Amino acid sequence: MEKERILSGGGQLLGSMVGRPRVLCTWAVSEVCQRFTTNSSQVVERAFTNLGLLLPIDGSRDSEISLRGLPTSLFVEGVKGLA
Repeated sequence: MEKERILSGGGQLLGSMVGRPRVLCTWAVSEVCQRFTTNSSQVVERAFTNLGLLLPIDGSRDSEISLRGLPTSLFVEGVKGLA
């Protein structure tokens, strides 16, 4: 409670660089992320699928990777070369 009172009054915590604007900015970003992922979960899922983050590691669905401006085959071959 004391920390909240200090921050809400525009102060900063002793020994901390975290002030009210930074805390409010962090809170706002968190709220936006929460609302976006709740209301637009299909958009998030599609983006993660396009990037390959939700695909099986066995490569069976690599054709679903879609990176704008980069052919999927070039990307997949490049990643295989890193392994």
